[in-house]
Order: sequence, then structure tokens, then C-alpha cells
Amino acid sequence: NIFCMLEDRKGNIWFGTTGEGVYKYDGNAFTQFTKSDGLQGNCVYSLLEDANGIIWIGTSEGLCRIINGKVEKVSIARTTFWLNSNNSYYTDQSTKNSIWSLLQDKSGKMWIGTGDGVYHFDGKSFTRFLQNDGVINKENLKLTLIDNMIQDKGGNIWFASGLPPGEEGICLFDGRSIESFKPNGDKWIRYIREDKNGNLWFGGRAHGNFIYDGNSFKIFTEKVKIGNPVLVDKSGNIWFNGE
Repeated sequence: NIFCMLEDRKGNIWFGTTGEGVYKYDGNAFTQFTKSDGLQGNCVYSLLEDANGIIWIGTSEGLCRIINGKVEKVSIARTTFWLNSNNSYYTDQSTKNSIWSLLQDKSGKMWIGTGDGVYHFDGKSFTRFLQNDGVINKENLKLTLIDNMIQDKGGNIWFASGLPPGEEGICLFDGRSIESFKPNGDKWIRYIREDKNGNLWFGGRAHGNFIYDGNSFKIFTEKVKIGNPVLVDKSGNIWFNGE
């Protein structure tokens, strides 16, 4: 399966698969990168091009990056898990450190969403977000298994919480505190996209799509059963995947 895609600044298209690593398409031919080339794993959940043109790859077994065509493994120091060890996800996946989502914010800081929570990378070292940043977290959110992250025009960071044991809905970090929302009762959010007007579109797994206009969440009822919002193109059109 194709799990994620990326178009880089040179126009190359990158495809992250669930078993065959990463493919790069340059308009003429495909180049494949797998564990034999240095990837941590052949199941790829996330892709990102940073401000320096480096391609970051989040796999089911850890983080990598491609610099000048060469794959480098990036190690994240592990710390104690928040959840108990009899949870099925942690029993099956905890040693692999799955990388579900990647974001570079406007300051250049990297955000890495893992099965063990969200980490920061400042170019030299990793720190666990929520544990080291003095964030006000009244709901004791864990931010495990975050499917998507986005920074909006106002600088806020939004997290889309994923499959169990995630299921924390939409989490908003305003630079000081973090809080959770579950519009229409949806705890598992697959996509976040910002349109040209600054509205945020969310794709929920159970109850469809909804929009945040800067003040409140509204259920998107104009079209139903069309899938989730996966892309806002340069013309401002919103594209949905198939239901």
C-alpha cells in the first residue's frame, strides 16, 4: 500500500509504502530505498522535506533521512513509556519506535510523532515534548500515535491523534498550554489540512469531516461519504480520498 506521499522542491514525487520502503519518481524513472540501503524499516508512515532540502522518512522501526542521495539512520534516545506494558501496541511495537508523523515549524524546529509520544529535534538532540517544555497539560494528554501535525497561520500546533492507544481527538498547542477536542465524538483523527482562508479541515475516522473557522468546529455536511481531506492545492481546491 501507498501510505504517504511528498512532492519535494525539485518536483520529485516520493511514495512511502507499507512494505517496500520508499520510491522516488523524478518524472522519468523510479528509485527505491529499502533496509538494504539503510532505512530503519520497509514500512513507511511519514515523509517530510525540511528547509535545507533533506528528506526525512518515518518508518515503523525508526527515523531516517536522505542527504545527497544517501540514507542515514537517526537515533532517538528512548525513555520510560507512559502506558502500561500489557497494552497490545506497546507489546508489539514498542521496541521499534514507529514514526507516525513529521513536522518542521516556522522556527525550524522538528516535531516527531512516535508511538511513544512527540519529540523535538533542534538539529543536535531530541527532547520529549510535554516532559521537558513546561507545557500546561491539565488533561494529562500523552500525544501517542499522532497521525498528522500542522502549524497554522497563527503559529499554533495541531495534533491529530491516531489509533488506540492514542484516541485523544484533536489536540491544540498554543505555545503555552495544550488541550483536546473531540468534535462529534470523534477520537481518531486521520488528516488536518489548512485552506487558503485559514480554516482547518479535519478528517475523522468514525464521523466524517469537520472544519474549524478560528472560533468553533462545524461538521461538514455539504458532502458526505467522500473520504477525508488529504490535499489543498495551489489554487485552493480541497481534495478528498475515496470513502
